[in-house]
Amino acid sequence: MTVLNVLGKIIGMLGSIWLARCLGPADLGVISFVMVLQSPLQRIISLGLDPILVRVTRDMSDPHAQGIFRHFTVLRMRLALWSLVLWVVVFVVVWFAGRTELASVAWILGPLLLAGAINWISMGQRFGRLREASLVDFVSLSIVAGGLLWLLVPGASLVTAAWIYCGCNLVGFANSARWGRDVLGGFRQAKDAASFQASVKIRDGTWPLLIMLASFGYTTLELPLVSFLYGFEQAGFYRVGGTLATGILTLVGTFGTVMYPRYVEWSKTPELLALRLRQLGIASAAIALGGIAFLYFSGHYLLETIFGAQYVQSFPILIVLGAAKLTILWVNIWSIPLLALRQEKFVARVAITVSLLCILSNLLVSSLNYGGVAVASLSLVSECIVGIVCYWKVRKLLS
Repeated sequence: MTVLNVLGKIIGMLGSIWLARCLGPADLGVISFVMVLQSPLQRIISLGLDPILVRVTRDMSDPHAQGIFRHFTVLRMRLALWSLVLWVVVFVVVWFAGRTELASVAWILGPLLLAGAINWISMGQRFGRLREASLVDFVSLSIVAGGLLWLLVPGASLVTAAWIYCGCNLVGFANSARWGRDVLGGFRQAKDAASFQASVKIRDGTWPLLIMLASFGYTTLELPLVSFLYGFEQAGFYRVGGTLATGILTLVGTFGTVMYPRYVEWSKTPELLALRLRQLGIASAAIALGGIAFLYFSGHYLLETIFGAQYVQSFPILIVLGAAKLTILWVNIWSIPLLALRQEKFVARVAITVSLLCILSNLLVSSLNYGGVAVASLSLVSECIVGIVCYWKVRKLLS
């Protein structure tokens, strides 16, 4: 992870902070609800093939490997377009069900399915151009944050904010896509499809895709659950309480993207993999504990200073959700190596079981009216369970 990666995520958080300051909790909850609903579609678009491609395209100087990667990029963009069509149709039904404002915001933000279809940092890493990709990502995030700070004013209507948010993100996406086209040497070449079909089977991504979708139940579905169980205003407080935590989660996601190819290489030597896992496990646990302590002692001040006094009541959510997101860093230390060791089925079964239990538990405790704190607490418990089980499995495989 480069310094530009970190700076880019911080700038991206500035845009989210300004969005929260300009909108009330209820309007912020609507936009957050719509954005989170796009996450499972963006995961389906990947077909679960990202870890498979890392294995079959280790030497990206090979034109054959470049062709495989290029064809997959085009395939993802096509699937994103079809997802956009499905998205529009679904929210036509929502419109006729009487939720006109929600449907309007969803239609406006629909094109962001395209913006989230490609991981440019991953592409830069695969082609040995990580620093260049980090710079492009930094510029794109700066465009988004700068556009929001320039165009969005406090008291703006929900629809106006949605248009500005979508427009800024699409400009940033266009900047990244232009760089991606140069890296790939264009988005289409005649032999790419044949190279892809000869090396990659779509069904190979079934288990990794199930892992991603199942983990959605206890990592990302929290905000829709808060919206459904407690209303959009509570979802707005949850979003604010989780903004700092979400920034941490973004950094964690970048860490996982960068580390996976290294795990693949380390897995060739079990002794080296075991050593690296011990080192990373200790480091991640220390970072998580330090981060939780920081949020506990500075949370009130940060919420009031950054978001305003109306959001201070998000403090309990900030602490619990921050702990949950920081725990993901430790969980990834043990779950990602299992993918490198080709234990996708085991990880998928664990994720599906924990996800279902988490959703069921949220429905059961909703009558107690603990709000976002209950949802965040169940997310934290779920992450801990997944991490402990994956730790046990890795230790068993390497012993």
